[in-house]
Order: sequence, then C-alpha cells, then structure tokens
Amino acid sequence: MIVIDTNILVAFAKEEEDKDLKAVERLFLSMKEGNVKSFMPSIVISEIFAIFFKSNELRKAIELLIYTKELNTSIVDLNEELAKSAGIIKAKYGTSYGDAIVACTASEKGAVVITYDPQFSSIKDVKSMKPEEFLKRS
Repeated sequence: MIVIDTNILVAFAKEEEDKDLKAVERLFLSMKEGNVKSFMPSIVISEIFAIFFKSNELRKAIELLIYTKELNTSIVDLNEELAKSAGIIKAKYGTSYGDAIVACTASEKGAVVITYDPQFSSIKDVKSMKPEEFLKRS
C-alpha cells in the first residue's frame, strides 16, 4: 500500500526532467490496474490547486485531479485523529502541515509514502520511497 505525495503528481503533470517519469508512469499503471492499493490525502488536492493556481495553470490542476480519479486511489479526508497526529509530526520533525498529513495518512494505513521530497527521510514514523525504489522492491 502506498500514499502519493503531491510532488509525484506535480512532477508528472509538469514533466519534470530530473525525475524518473517512466517509473511514475509505471506506478500509475499499477495503481490503475489495481495491483497497488493507493491513498491520497485530501491536502494533496489543495496543494495541487495552490501550485497550479500560482502559475496561472488552474486548468492543469483540474485535469490532474480528473486523472487521479482514474488511478483507483482512495481520497483520505482529514479527520480529528489525523489532525492531532499531524500536529505532533509537524512539531516533532518541523515539517509542513501538508507533509505531516501525508505522513500520518501513511502511518494510519500502514503504507509507504511515495515522494521525491528528501525531507520525508527524516520522519522516522513512516517509510518513504521514490517511485523507482518502490517498483524495484515490488
């Protein structure tokens, strides 16, 4: 089981050349086919819209959200328990609230965070991997 971090979706949508986009595409295909159970915290949607709104690309955010629905990923809403846990993670590791919520979602689901954000390696409460690392072990 995996939790998708915002930067994976943004790297895919922006076709960031410094990321292994082939691995991201293979991971997305596995998710679509139901071979990998995935979750996406609702904060990721908010972050996507903020990122693309800032660059005047709101249409790209909408298209990306529609695409994520094709990936068979379950959206996880922030509830009271996740919010409390995220506050503790934020205070403990100095992360953003978004990263704290992603980490707590992974912890709650017993999942691995799929991310290109190196800050996740400092969060000892969860395991994180790049898409290409996850695919090698699967």
